[in-house]
Formats: sequence, C-alpha cells, structure tokens
Amino acid sequence: MAAEAQGTDPRTAPAAAPAHRPDAPLPVAGGIPPGLRGCFLQAETHPLAPGAGGEILAGPHLLSGIVLDGGTARWLRCSPPVGRGRPLGPVPALAPVLWAGAREADPDGPGTVAFARPVRDPASGRWHTVATYPGLGHAEHLVTAPDGTVVHAEPFPLDGAPLVHAVGLTARYLVVFDLPVTHSRAAALVGERLPYAWREGRPARVGFLPRAGGAPVTWVPVDPCYVFDVVDARDDGTHVVLDVVGRRRAFDGAGPSPAWLRRWRFDPAAGTAETLRTSAPVTGAVAVPSAGPGTGAHRLVATEPGGTVVLHDPALGTSARTSLGRGWRPGAPVFVPGPETGGWILVVAHHAASGRCELRVLDTSGRPAAAVRLPVRLAAGRAVRAAAVPDADALAGFAARAAT
Repeated sequence: MAAEAQGTDPRTAPAAAPAHRPDAPLPVAGGIPPGLRGCFLQAETHPLAPGAGGEILAGPHLLSGIVLDGGTARWLRCSPPVGRGRPLGPVPALAPVLWAGAREADPDGPGTVAFARPVRDPASGRWHTVATYPGLGHAEHLVTAPDGTVVHAEPFPLDGAPLVHAVGLTARYLVVFDLPVTHSRAAALVGERLPYAWREGRPARVGFLPRAGGAPVTWVPVDPCYVFDVVDARDDGTHVVLDVVGRRRAFDGAGPSPAWLRRWRFDPAAGTAETLRTSAPVTGAVAVPSAGPGTGAHRLVATEPGGTVVLHDPALGTSARTSLGRGWRPGAPVFVPGPETGGWILVVAHHAASGRCELRVLDTSGRPAAAVRLPVRLAAGRAVRAAAVPDADALAGFAARAAT
C-alpha cells in the first residue's frame, strides 16, 4: 500500500514499501529442526524497475523470504532502500548486479554501475565486491561493513566495463573475472533492459588482487566462458582453487546454454590455470564450509534441473544424490550453519504442473527434514539471488536505518 501511495516510480516505491510479516505460520510437511533459526531470503528485480523481467538481478529489488524460528515458518516480504553510502543495500549478499539509473534523475541512488555478488570475510564480517562503471577504464574493489556501508574503495585498471557477476575471496586474494561480456553503449542508448552482450574475440582472464594492497592485479588467461557464481575459493599453498558455476557463453542472444560446476586450480605466479573437474548441468551450488575461506577442501552441494540435489565430497571422491520428487525443479541451494548438526541446506522447489512452490529443508547428508508450503510462487532463474540471514527481525528496521 505504501508503494502505491508513492506512484509508479521504482526509485521511490520500493524504499517506501514496509516489511510484511504475517503472524500465521506457514503449513509445513515434516518437522523444521528446532535449531534452524534465521531467514531464507530471495531477491528479484522490482516489477517497476527498468530491468524487470531481464536475465540478471537489477535494482531496485524486492526481498521475499521465510522466517524460521522455533520449528515454525512465517512469510516475509520487504523492499530494502539503497543509497550512495550503502549501494549494496542492507543485505549485501543480495545486492543487485546492475543499477541503470542516472544521478541526475536519482541524486541519492548509486548511479549506473554493476556489482559483482559480494562475498563475506568470516574473520571480519565485512563484505567484498567489485564495481564496474561504463565508460571508465577502471573498476573498484569495495569493502562494506556488515550493514552494507562502504568502508573502503580501491580502484584498479580494468578496460571495457565487463559485467563481473561474481568474485572470490581467499586469505590472500580477491579473485576477479574479466570475461567476454561487456557493456554495450549502443544497447544502453536504445533502452535495452540489459545493456551488456557477449563480445566475440575478447580474451577471458581471471585476476588475483592481493588483499594486503600495494600490488597490481595478476591476470591468468582462461578459455572463454562466463562465471555466474563462485561457490568456493581457497588458497592451496602457492595455488588458488576455485569452484564456480558458469556457462560456455552468456548474453549472446542465443538463449541460455547449460550451466556447469567447474573446479579450477590457478598458479598466479606462473600465470597458469588447470581445469580439474567440470560437472553439468546444474541450477546452482553451495559449499558446506569448514572454518572459513582458505582452510581446506569443502563439500559441495549442487542442484540439477531434473530435481536432484547432489552432494560432492572432493576429499573422498564420492557423490550422493537426493531426489526432490517427480515434477519438482530446484533453485540454487543455500547453506545455513548449525551449532551442533553442521547445518542445513535450503532449496526453493517449483512444481510446474500444480504451480506449487515450497522451501525444502535438508541436512548436510541430503536427507529431507521439512517442506514449507509458500503462499506465492517465487521467481526462478539467473535473475534471482538467495541467501540466509541470521537476524530476521532486523529486516523490519531497514527503512528506519537507511533514513538515519
């Protein structure tokens, strides 16, 4: 209602929409583990925004979620405000990829900029991302506080304004992807929803920016591809091991190609890259972490288009598969750590024939624990992002905090 009162301007309507948290619990099949507390959140482009219905998450955005507490589940929806001092919004993990707004039209907005999906440093609680700006020959490594406030910005040379969709973080490096999807000025001038396109012949490379500062990015060439998500990044002696979700090509007008889960091993000093494993197709993947980035091999949980959740254990060389049921199609999985059980896997599943949408809860061995029936069908595909937020009650205070 508050959004309607502001008219149909996507710059003002989302910020005015209040958080919504009905008291009635959602129906649940099975049992939600009592120790599972927090909020599963999914971000999608606000329906009034210029990029609505596009292939990537554009701002302004909406957050829909399920609050899990004490074995119950409740629905939540809110529209987080975003400004120049907090361009990633109050939930950095769900920051929009693209903001396509002129400063003249929206003085408080972040302007025209693309953000890689931020990654959290568990040691400090701060978030790291890369911002690219059309028309400029550099990008910025941004560091924000847990609430999304920018605390550090460091530019580094990067030509062509590539669409950097994801970054990796190890104890030593911020990992940056310079791949053949770049800003198209012609597409922007004619008002395309996504002014980025595959650029044939542009070299693909992965960069390693030392977190200690004072040194340039070290670039390593790779075969042309596009990386949507970094599942895991860790140092392995002098090498860096990356698990990523990507595609052979993207944004080329031919429709999406199958996504794969790939493991790379880089030697930044030697300038070499080795592909250790590629598995396909997947809809998403998440690492079941150890203590934090750079500390040993993690198990990987991937979801497949056919409705299967696959748990890979690289250390043992084994995989276990769990079916979500006939006709169910999963989104990208999210990991929620647990103090005693090791944690849980949360996956939104859609049933095409019935139109039902559920949040599935599994333990880290793949055993189903619960299915939460959702009141609406959540969006699916690459234009959404999902994350788990430990403090669900803080969502209601987003607008108040942004106004201060």
